[in-house]
Amino acid sequence: VVEIIRNIAEYAVYSEKFNKNFLDNLIEQNVFKAFASILSVNNRLINIQLIQTTSILLQNIKAVEKKCKWLARRPSELIQPRVLLPDYILSHPFLNTLISFKFNFYDEELVDTFISFLKALALSIDQTTIKFFTNVKTNNFPLL
Repeated sequence: VVEIIRNIAEYAVYSEKFNKNFLDNLIEQNVFKAFASILSVNNRLINIQLIQTTSILLQNIKAVEKKCKWLARRPSELIQPRVLLPDYILSHPFLNTLISFKFNFYDEELVDTFISFLKALALSIDQTTIKFFTNVKTNNFPLL
């Protein structure tokens, strides 16, 4: 599982650099939803790889417009909005899940990896993307 997750990051960055469709397929297949399911297993090595992969995606996926298919409420209703990939990544609920997950912070390697992830995330947040991390209803900001 760790190797598959690592390969996903490598192929996504390669796809972004060489204009391939792999990244579009990841979005269509909702890879972050799969990541959230895998995170629930709560395995140390898998957790570290998920954090590293997310950091790599945050740092390497640039503001390139892509078209992707999004399923509406019913599978028969397909829409194709223009999506900025960094916004897609930052707006996905997986990031909030990853931020608020109860990791074993006694593990130094995991802590180092998580801090690197938070740095990459902080560099990605701006006036537009901050809204993805605030919950107005509960007055919650998972980074605090």
